[in-house]
Amino acid sequence: MNATKIMLRLGALLLLGNWVAPAADHTSANSGGPAPASAAAFFVAPTGSCTLASAVGSIPEDARALIILDTRLHDILAPRLHEYAAAAARRRHFVLAVLPIAALDDQRPEQVRAALQRWQAARPQLEGVLFVGNVKLPSFFLPRADIHTVRLWPRYFEDLDMTAKRRVAPGTILKAEGDSAPNWPRIVGVKELVVPPHDFDDLSEGPRPGPELWAAFLPVGFQEAARNSYAAWAGQLEAFFKKALAFHNGTTRYGRGLYLISNDLTLLARSQPVWDAVGPGQIEFYAVPRLSLQRQFEI
Repeated sequence: MNATKIMLRLGALLLLGNWVAPAADHTSANSGGPAPASAAAFFVAPTGSCTLASAVGSIPEDARALIILDTRLHDILAPRLHEYAAAAARRRHFVLAVLPIAALDDQRPEQVRAALQRWQAARPQLEGVLFVGNVKLPSFFLPRADIHTVRLWPRYFEDLDMTAKRRVAPGTILKAEGDSAPNWPRIVGVKELVVPPHDFDDLSEGPRPGPELWAAFLPVGFQEAARNSYAAWAGQLEAFFKKALAFHNGTTRYGRGLYLISNDLTLLARSQPVWDAVGPGQIEFYAVPRLSLQRQFEI
């Protein structure tokens, strides 16, 4: 597993899961020791909406994590989201701020990334961001010679000094040249490939290798376009916030199961060691159409 994937999953666990961040001045919530009397010292509720350009002024100097979402979604979710964020901040013992951002869902990935770069430079203690809602992710094509798909690319929001490029235009026809082909792009497994639409297909490390921030996501959306609305998206997230709030408040205890969120069915095959260690009863696999899953097991 590469560093980006580790940071992505660590970020999600840090804010959402069972792992508790070490605290120098407080006893871990899992130890049964005292917890702060109030979340006020950790959770920073928004005082209003901001823009990507002005958001840095709303980030506390000592913030370690942010929850960002479009103002239109925040207006519906605010009570439940703030309750969840306060419980998470209190249990994790770090400063967490919620930023409702005007028209965030309409911003291009490069605009969001530029804002993250400014925030990280101005608030060096910031460790990660939870993106809630329909925030746009860029796509990456041909991560490996035998992987011809276009995939969403969260690393773009994590490795902030990485240079990302698109070197091959959509519609270009790539031809297999064998394993001896020295230059990228090189494909194997097919004789030729028509390059699909994509944002990026190449990257180079910056002066600081690896990610500067972790990124975690609570995505929304329906396949049927007519069902997509901010009210409907808020409804999608309601069950998660209810469950996460119960976990952070200690009113419900959950086992240490594994959540796999992917549209790549081969992830199950590549997770065989985890399957063997955790057991199928402790694994929940999301975002796979039922028919596709059925066909996978029939094959």
